[in-house]
Amino acid sequence: TIHDINNMSTPTSTEEEASLESTPAVTASDEIPSIAVPMEEDLAEASHQHAPQRKFRGGFRTSICDIFRDPHRRTDCCAVACCGVLSSDRSRYLLTGKRPPPLWMRVLMYLLIPALFIAAMNYFTVDVPVGDEGETQKAVRAELFWPFIAYMIILVTYRFVKNQRFRKDILKKLYEERSRERGEEVDPSHLNMFLHRQSLDTRRAHCCASSCFTHDYDFVDETGMISRDSMEGDGPPDEDMCTRLWDCLSRTFWCCGCWCQCCGFCALAQEEREVNRLTGHVQHKIDYLTFQPYSEYYPSINYLRDNQIRSPWKHLSSISDLSGALLKNVAAVLVVLVIFALSKIDSNFTWENMIVLFLTFGQAFFIEWLFYWVWDLFY
Repeated sequence: TIHDINNMSTPTSTEEEASLESTPAVTASDEIPSIAVPMEEDLAEASHQHAPQRKFRGGFRTSICDIFRDPHRRTDCCAVACCGVLSSDRSRYLLTGKRPPPLWMRVLMYLLIPALFIAAMNYFTVDVPVGDEGETQKAVRAELFWPFIAYMIILVTYRFVKNQRFRKDILKKLYEERSRERGEEVDPSHLNMFLHRQSLDTRRAHCCASSCFTHDYDFVDETGMISRDSMEGDGPPDEDMCTRLWDCLSRTFWCCGCWCQCCGFCALAQEEREVNRLTGHVQHKIDYLTFQPYSEYYPSINYLRDNQIRSPWKHLSSISDLSGALLKNVAAVLVVLVIFALSKIDSNFTWENMIVLFLTFGQAFFIEWLFYWVWDLFY
C-alpha cells in the first residue's frame, strides 16, 4: 500500500543518525560558490552603455544645438560665461593634460596691452579741423589705431586656431573610439580623410560670429556614408526654464537655417559634453581655474567639521588652492591701493577713501565671522 511504501522510503531515527555520522562535514571549500548578482546601478549603467546612442556630425553624441537642452547638465552655462574660456581650458586639460597659460600672461595679453593701446590713443590725440569756422575735434592717431586693430585681430585669430585644433583632437578621439568598437586598427589615411571631411564644420563651429546648425543629425563616417545609428536614441529630455529661454532666444535670431552665436559657445558646450563622456566621471570634480580635485581638500574640511575643530589656522590650511589664490589676490590689491592712496597720485583717492574701503570690507567680514563661524560653524 501507499502507507507501506512511505514507511519503506522513510528511514528510522537510528538509520538517520548512522547516515549523518557517515556523511562528511561540509567545509568552506565544499560550499556552493555564490553567484554575484549585479546591482541595479550596474545594470542601469550597462544598459546605458549598450543602448544605441544617437550620433551627430563628426561622431559627437550630442548635437551642437543641444545647449541648455538637458536640465540635468550644469556645464552648458560655463560655455557661455567668460566667452567660454574657462570651459575650453577645462576640456583641454581633461583630454590632453595641457594646462592653460598662467594668469599673468593672460592679464598681459588680454587686459594690459589693450588698455595701454587705448590709453595711448586717448592721450596722443590730434586736433583735426572741422568745418570752415576753425573748429577742431580730437582724433586718434593712425599710427596707434591700426596697430591696435591688428593686435586685436591677432588675438582673435590665435583663439580661433587654438579652438579649431582642439576640436580636431576630439574628432581624432571619436574616430579611434569608433575603430575600437568595430575591432579595427586606426588607419592614418582614413583618419586624415575623416578630418578633412569635417574641416568645414570645424571652421564654422568656432567663428566669432558664426552659427549653430539647427539640425546636425546626419553623421557621415569615414566611408562617406550616413551612419545607421545617427538617428537612433531616446526621445528629448525634460525641459526647464533655461531650455525655454534658449529656445525663445534661438528662434528670435534664427535665419538661413542657422542660429546666431558669439565666440563659438555652442561648439564649446558640445565639446565639453563630449570630453566629459570620453574621460569618465571621476575627473569631473575639479574647479575650472586650478584644476584641483575636490578629493584633495574636501576630506580635511569634513574632518574639521566632524571633530568640531575651531582653530582658524587649521581651517585656513584646509582650503583649496583656488580659495588661497583668491585671498592672496585680494590682499595684493589692497596693498596696491594703500600705496596708491599714500602716494597721492590721484587727489580723488586719498587715505580717507581707503579707510572707507577698509570699513566696507570689515563689515562684510564681521557678518561672515558672526554667522558662519561663531553661530553656524558646524551646522
